[in-house]
Amino acid sequence: MEPQADSQPPSVSGSARRRRGVHALLLLSVLTIYFLNNLVTKLDYSRDEWRFTAPFTPLTPMGVDFHLTLHRAEDLLLKTHPLEPAMYPPFAHMFFLPFALIPYRAAYIGHIVLLFACNIAAAVMAVRLAGHVYAPGGGRGGAVGPAVIAATAVLAITSCGFMLSIERGNYDIYPAVLMLMALWVLIEQPRRVWVQVALISMAAHLKIYPVLLLSAVVWRHRWRSVLPIVAVNAALFLVWGPHEAAGCVRAAFEGMQGTCVWMGNHSAMSFFERVVDRVGPAPRVIEWACICIPLLLWVSGAALLVRRGYSGRGVIELFLLSVPVMSVLPSTSHDYKLVIVYPVIGMLLFIFLSAYARTGGRGALVRAVLTLVLAGFIGKPAFPAPLFWVNNKYPFVVILQMLVFAQIVWPEPGSAPESAAGGEGALASVSREAP
Repeated sequence: MEPQADSQPPSVSGSARRRRGVHALLLLSVLTIYFLNNLVTKLDYSRDEWRFTAPFTPLTPMGVDFHLTLHRAEDLLLKTHPLEPAMYPPFAHMFFLPFALIPYRAAYIGHIVLLFACNIAAAVMAVRLAGHVYAPGGGRGGAVGPAVIAATAVLAITSCGFMLSIERGNYDIYPAVLMLMALWVLIEQPRRVWVQVALISMAAHLKIYPVLLLSAVVWRHRWRSVLPIVAVNAALFLVWGPHEAAGCVRAAFEGMQGTCVWMGNHSAMSFFERVVDRVGPAPRVIEWACICIPLLLWVSGAALLVRRGYSGRGVIELFLLSVPVMSVLPSTSHDYKLVIVYPVIGMLLFIFLSAYARTGGRGALVRAVLTLVLAGFIGKPAFPAPLFWVNNKYPFVVILQMLVFAQIVWPEPGSAPESAAGGEGALASVSREAP
């Protein structure tokens, strides 16, 4: 009797070998990135010694951004201190009120635990969403999902951006999770416009930039989305009354007047100013190019997606195209905001590696390796300063957006979603009919 393995079709055995290769690639890549970003960066060759200090300058008090948000929430509730100018949208202070019920140190530790859990949850949600859309039947492509989830989560929680978010107490991962939840509802329950608007609007009232994702709701529901968008956002904006809302608007306009220029700010404007500091005066057209490149990629990609028609795949790709814009276009984007980029990295890795597992296409493998290389640069510390051209994250986030754009324009063979069952829960394709 011949061995069972010999009776298997060649395509099945080849797919199994490719899946093992995918697992080996992810393991080797994660270990290499950790070694380069978390160990090699501790070597100080100028002094011939190890440098165990933080890769950024810690601020006092610990979790300063969390402290400011919580302090204002307490002031708004108890009115125990004169109110300082608003730094965050009014809903953010309402969101953090439960932390005010416990001592600050315990609240900060609880906040850290939530940041850790939300980064892992974001990796799980992102890859599962990509799996439902690009490999709804599971099978050979879906088999790489657990490995991609593990790799994305480890890359996220070992990145310098994540450590900076803990040290500053910043919470960009919260709106990222809300955006992923909104994507799930948009794809799985496309008629629930109020839920979709509520989730994205809550994310936008924690950090303003997620408002860009409301374009997906408008794409799906068109004019029927106007009332929910206006009603929900008005309620969230006025949650503390018109006085606090007006203060938030003033603070937002004041914040737009200047840019906090340092290596750990990967915004387009900060990157340009750092280039000027590094190489000397440069024409302002370069600054406009830094701003316009990600914006033009978004407009062009979104227009192409709209032309193709609404679908679950289109929603995912609009999200992938939007996150880099959210990351680099605000005038101040400290590296703790990079935690929102890792769901994009996880989705792209799943799309490319599942396509490679199914078809063995070398193009998909090349794109996956490029994604891993970009993940390594995005997760590295912003110092030492002499390595300017690889320490500022702006170029790598924009290259990641270019990779998304290339996937929209020239989909890798094997990455097209398989057909899904019809109905409201169909994930690969959603009807454009009115709710």
